Amino acid sequence: MYFMDDPLENWRLTEKTNASDVVNRYLKCFLSHHQNILDVGCGPGVISAKISTSCSSTKVFAIDNSFSKIEETIKNNKKNDNVLPCTADVLSIPFKDNSFDIVFARFVLEYIKYPQKAVSEIVRVCKPGGRIILQDLDGQLSWHFPEDHVIKDNVEKILSFLKKENGFDAFIGRKLYSFLYNSNVVDIDVDINGYNVFFGSIDEKNYKLWEIKLEIAMNGLVGNVIKDRKEADMLINKYLEHLLKKDTLTYSILFSVTGIKK
Repeated sequence: MYFMDDPLENWRLTEKTNASDVVNRYLKCFLSHHQNILDVGCGPGVISAKISTSCSSTKVFAIDNSFSKIEETIKNNKKNDNVLPCTADVLSIPFKDNSFDIVFARFVLEYIKYPQKAVSEIVRVCKPGGRIILQDLDGQLSWHFPEDHVIKDNVEKILSFLKKENGFDAFIGRKLYSFLYNSNVVDIDVDINGYNVFFGSIDEKNYKLWEIKLEIAMNGLVGNVIKDRKEADMLINKYLEHLLKKDTLTYSILFSVTGIKK
């Protein structure tokens, strides 16, 4: 998508990602020594780095289709020989069949026009008996209360545009189970948790992260789904005002789906 190579997006992702929490909560129980792990859609590489230091002799192959994100991953891991970054498309992963003990894909499939095909590629490069871990969101940008019709109507308009243009799916999380079920994967488990849950006034750090997220997103929408810069600024301010109110709730749902390749 158009905003993937924005330098501010790399900073935002690094700041918002608690790599220790992700690895400890969702990956550590599957890690052991001398594994080959594939981090699909690695972003700036902070999770790849944490995986590699959580278990000695583990090699983490980090791929992303954004050149700037791979540059950032290289920079963040320049003293870490166990993280091996490269630019790659999830629809055509450049590794042989049965290459990895674990394949981890977090917040990737929501941006893919053909997610079932992408999951088939993820499964292809996983070893038989290996573990696949998919994470994605349901309701991104969509769920608020009390509802503001200006926010609601414009979010729906923007998401519809992004889906048509880029295949973006704000409700991909609920589909992960089906993708794995249809891809030669067994022992599937589903874990569901709240994500980006803000009730009452948002804290200062997350306010800044959301301000930057909305600014980056709007840059590619002006002249397309958004009429002009004035309208874009109005929508950004409207969304941020909602996050600051004491009586409002905003949230999405994180789906974590794991399984084993037959």
